[in-house]
Order: sequence, then structure tokens, then C-alpha cells
Amino acid sequence: MSDPITTPPEPHAVSPDAANPYAANPYAVSPDAVNPYSQNPYAPTPYGQNPYAANPYAAPGYVPYSPNGVAYAYGPRTNPLAIASLVCALGALVFGLFASIAGVILGHIAMSQIASRGENGRGLAVAGVIIGYALGALALVGIALYVVFFVGMITTFG
Repeated sequence: MSDPITTPPEPHAVSPDAANPYAANPYAVSPDAVNPYSQNPYAPTPYGQNPYAANPYAAPGYVPYSPNGVAYAYGPRTNPLAIASLVCALGALVFGLFASIAGVILGHIAMSQIASRGENGRGLAVAGVIIGYALGALALVGIALYVVFFVGMITTFG
């Protein structure tokens, strides 16, 4: 008598099962098993093959795909007036009231364009408008204090 722990089972000793045809052969691989010889999608590309190069044999209108097979997607662009609005509003720190007025105007135009075109940059436009109003108000207060100071100087020493 052989020891059942150390002796491997014989392939013909397994009883065939009608529901599982692969039970008759314990060495057979079911079709549901993962193919160990399939191509690894995470493997590095071989030398000399650029996965980002344009395909010279592609049909017109071909969408280039990334190495993992997903199409490249570009989002909507950022509205340039929104960027200009923020730059002009921050330029009011150096150039004063006129730059803040330009920042506010560009910000309002940018917000209307963003709403109609579906572009990015709403946060930049809102920041440009808020900073433009705040620095414009500070510039107006500074101008008012300047005028009051010199009017007071003229009337006092007059």
C-alpha cells in the first residue's frame, strides 16, 4: 500500500465529471484561466519603437491613442481674457487705478465668454474682478486722502 500523502495522484484516477470536462485531466487548463503568454499591457516598449510617434499608415481623422489604448482627451482651453483680467488686476499694485479698471472690465467680459463658450478660467476671471474692485477701491481712497491732505495744506498755509 502506498502512502497517500507522499504519492501524487494518477491522472487517470480522477473520475470524469459531466458538468466539468476538465476534471478528467488535472493538468488541463480551462479556457477561463488567464493566459500566461498574453501580451503584458504594462511591459515597456521594445527599443526603437516610440509609442507616441504618429502612425504613417493611419487613416485620415485617426485619433492617436496612448500606449495603454485610451484616446488622448484635451479639455476646453482657458479663456485668455480671464488670465489678462487677473494680470491687470494685480498690475494695479504698480500702475494704480487704470489697471484695476482694466482688470474689472476684462474679468466681466471673460465671465460672459466662459458662460457662452464653455471654456475654463472662471476662477481666474472672478479673482480678477474681485482683486480689481478691491484695489480700485483702495486706489480711490488713496486719491481721496491725497486730495484732502493737499486741500488742507493749502487752506492752512494758504
